Formats: sequence, C-alpha cells, structure tokens
Amino acid sequence: MNRIIQLASKDFRAFDWPVKLSALLVVCLAFGVYDFYFDTGAKLNGIIEQALKNPAAYQHHFGAVDLSRVMYGLVAATMLYIAGHAYFSYTLMLKKTAPDERRKFKAIVLSHALANAIDLIITFFIFSAFGGILYLFSGRYLSLDTAITAATENLGALFQSIPTLIELPYPLGFFAAIVLADLPQYIKHWLTHQSRFLWYVVHRIHHTAELMHPFGIGPAFALDFILRLPIFILTLAATKIFSEQPLFIETLVVTFVGVLIEKFNHSSAFYHFAYHNKFVRAISSFYGGGVYHYTHHSAVEGQEINNIGGMGFLFWDRLFGTFLPPPKDAPPVGLTHQPDIILNPFVLYFSGIHKIIYELKNNPPIYWLPILFGTVHFVPPNTRDTLILGYSKEIKKSTFQALASS
Repeated sequence: MNRIIQLASKDFRAFDWPVKLSALLVVCLAFGVYDFYFDTGAKLNGIIEQALKNPAAYQHHFGAVDLSRVMYGLVAATMLYIAGHAYFSYTLMLKKTAPDERRKFKAIVLSHALANAIDLIITFFIFSAFGGILYLFSGRYLSLDTAITAATENLGALFQSIPTLIELPYPLGFFAAIVLADLPQYIKHWLTHQSRFLWYVVHRIHHTAELMHPFGIGPAFALDFILRLPIFILTLAATKIFSEQPLFIETLVVTFVGVLIEKFNHSSAFYHFAYHNKFVRAISSFYGGGVYHYTHHSAVEGQEINNIGGMGFLFWDRLFGTFLPPPKDAPPVGLTHQPDIILNPFVLYFSGIHKIIYELKNNPPIYWLPILFGTVHFVPPNTRDTLILGYSKEIKKSTFQALASS
C-alpha cells in the first residue's frame, strides 16, 4: 500500500522510459479517437451525430452525394489528422530538446495524458452514479450522458420558436452569430481564471505544462465535454437570430477547420511554423487559436488572463481589453513564474481539491466563504499546495517583450 501511495505522488521525471515509435503511433491513434469524441472534436461529433440521426433534414446540402459517406469520411479524416499531428509534434519535440529537457518533456506528456484519463474515468463514474441514484428512486436506469443527449435533442424544437431579430446579409449574419455564440465561452473561461475555487479545482491543471503537446496538456475544464453538445445547439440557435434558418453547413465547416487549427494551440514543437506560416496564422487569428491561444499560457504574471476568447478574431478579448498579440518566438509557458511542481497525474488532478479541503479544515469559518467564492488573489492564513514545491525563478515581462521584438 505504501508503494502505491508513493507511486501516486512520485514525480515522473524520476523515470526515463524509452520511446518506441510503434507504441507511440498506437497511442496517438488512440488519442485521435479520444480527442474526437471527448475533447476538441466533441462539438464536431455532435454536429455529425445530429445529421446522421435526421438525414432527411440535411441531405439537400450535399446533392447526390450520400450524406452518411460524407459524415463518416469526415470522422475518419479528423481522427487521422489529430493522431498524425500528435505523433509528429512529439517526435519533433524529442529532436529539438536537450537530454534533460527531453526527460522533462516526456514526464510532462505522460503525467498530463494520464490526468486526462483520470478525468474520463471520474466522469464515467459520475454518469453511472447518476443512473444508479435515479434507479433507486424511480426503478429506471438512465445514465447522465443519455439524459444530456435526450435533453439536447429536445432543444431542437426550440429552433422554430427562436425569432430572427435582425436579418443580416450573408455572410455577415453568420459571423455575427459565431461571435455571439462565443460570449458564453469567454465568460466561462474568464471565471475559471478569477474564481479561486474554479481555478484550483477545474482549470489550473490545464496551465501546468511548460513544454506543450496536444495530449500532454491537462483537461481544460473538468467534466467539460458534458457541455459540448448543448453548446453546439446554442451555436445553431445563435445563427437563427441573424438568419431565418440555422446555418448547418457553415457551422459544420467552421467547426471542422476549428478542430484542425486547435492542434496548434498546445504545441511547442510547431509554434515557429504556426506563427510564420501566413495561412495558418491567419486562420488562427480568426479562431483565436494557434499562437494566439498558446500566448494565453504565458508564464508571465498577468498574461494568463489574455486571449481567453476565440471566434471572430478574438472579438470579446479586443472589446474587453484582454487581447495580447503573440510574440515571434514561443514565450515561456506554464504556471506564473514556472514554479517547481510535481509531475504526477494524481497530484496534478487532485492537488486543487486537496488545497481547498485543507484550507476549509485548517481555517476558522470566517474564511470559508472567501476560500470557496473569493478571487484567485485571496490567500487564507493557513494553506497548503501539494503541487507546487517552490519558486526558483522569476519570469519578467521584459522576457516576453524581447521575444515579441526579436
């Protein structure tokens, strides 16, 4: 038991596993499936499932071409792209880094990938527990994911009742719709950086990687994929405000390209390419992804609140003053000032929860409300962080400015 406890808190830099490319390829293919269904591709998957369940409503967009072939082809192409990007991002990073950094990179990727697996397992148990509780009270088993899917499908009837408030000319109407649909995401992301509870429990793990890789990054928001399908419905609903009919094909294309460009959001290996390739950078600018989102992970104090939006050239960031142009060279990323942390999936995932519980147990009740509902700047008299060992360096704003002007 003691060995298990030690392993659950051991820093993965203590291990230096050899990387077999064949095994890496299998892992990347598995990641392609996972990412499509449960992470960045979940919204696209929701659109495809919607079309396959009601082909008669969408077949006219594709003429004589069979809709199911198009949809399944899109699924396969997206999965292969995600897997291929992950594979080359990993192998390129191994070539670019020195031996010490290479070991650190492998530890970052493995520990964060396993943290995502923990998130998926916990979500499965929550779904199952929901069904079990429902069965005890009603005699009917209904898992949470099934309930969410059913509720989301029922929202489709709302399309007909949503008024077209302003009939904007195409494509201005669609652009206005996707910008409006991005506002809830902006607010949600902003809150996870302002609320200490949401930051430590839900979002901090996403900012701990100092060398980033698509599957070597912690979950952006714990249990977030529960909301992906409803968000798709809200996106189509937003298009109805500016157009008489939901713009399905446009939403499909924009979401598909968004998945492709998102892979550059968390890739240290491809930062230089994503910045200097004019085509990739232009698309990244529209989505607020690529190097623009990479900059959001900056370890310079205060810059983690920049570029928190996305669609429409980071419209909401520009409006609310949180926009920051990316530098020419990759900025230092990770938690503010890159503290010394333990690279272990259990520590990464549960340290925030442990911190909150420790503070509630070891501080008078007068501090409980700010501990749970205060801002990230609040620090109670008694606190403990099992993730952060200490701070051995300070990353100044001048470092970022030098990269921007180089």
